Amino acid sequence: MQLDDIISVYETSKHWYEYPSEMPKLSREVPSLEGCLDGVELVLLDSYGVLCRGPEVIHEALHAIDMLRKKNIPFCIVSNDSMNGWRTVEGKYQKLGFGFKKSEIVTSLDVTEHYLKNTDSHENIAATCYGQNPIQDDFPKIHNLNATEGLLHADVKRLMYLVGAGWQKNWQDNLVTSAKKLEEVLIANPDVGAPSGSVFVPTPGLYMHDFYMRTGFSKKPTLLGKPDAKIFQYALDFMDYKGKPENVLMVGDSLHTDILGGLNMGFKTLLVESGIFTGGLAKEYIEKTGIVPHYIAPHV
Repeated sequence: MQLDDIISVYETSKHWYEYPSEMPKLSREVPSLEGCLDGVELVLLDSYGVLCRGPEVIHEALHAIDMLRKKNIPFCIVSNDSMNGWRTVEGKYQKLGFGFKKSEIVTSLDVTEHYLKNTDSHENIAATCYGQNPIQDDFPKIHNLNATEGLLHADVKRLMYLVGAGWQKNWQDNLVTSAKKLEEVLIANPDVGAPSGSVFVPTPGLYMHDFYMRTGFSKKPTLLGKPDAKIFQYALDFMDYKGKPENVLMVGDSLHTDILGGLNMGFKTLLVESGIFTGGLAKEYIEKTGIVPHYIAPHV
């Protein structure tokens, strides 16, 4: 998967997302996160492409987190990670060298579980899962599509793209051909691709896009991760933030999830070129997409 492929999918699906009525006219270039903290009361940081590239830590991020702690600026990791929630996510970051506490991390799996706890009829939901199903214990009635190799039961009305890892092409084919009575599609991780080392790996948003293109399903998906407001509001509540939106800074590597979502919330936004746009490509794709962050930096 190449960068242009990822951006093309986002742009084809842009009618699914909210866009702000106004964006910054220009992005200000700064050396790092420290250059855009004036007036900031809370920093929200994406994970992949900001803190790490898959299993590889971005070393500047270690220094950035130390800097925020020294300045006593509250921060929260806000990740579209739909495999790790509050039970497991702390250990994931400790392995990378970050000393995060559970009270500093929000993932789209947390938001998905919160959403599901406030809905009923779980028996008519089927989800793409992975290995140890991350929602099995709390939501045992939800069908595991990995166990059926993508085939939907006749009573399934809601499809959830939860996890993309391990999902196979023939399972996607089975899902497309057996999806006859669906009423809703939910997506826990709207990312299309994530940087891992020197490559991009497919994530749930890519499979959802493929499903829509091949089935002609027309109802907009229910987004449970960035760029949707649900995960940002969940993070603000989680951090007990009562201040003004413009005093929040969202830091991310993706224009269509981190930056677009932050702009819609009224946050300041910093796009880093250490993930999707590694190599100084941000300006080119800002012009192509029309999504303009407040700041650009090579890394946090």
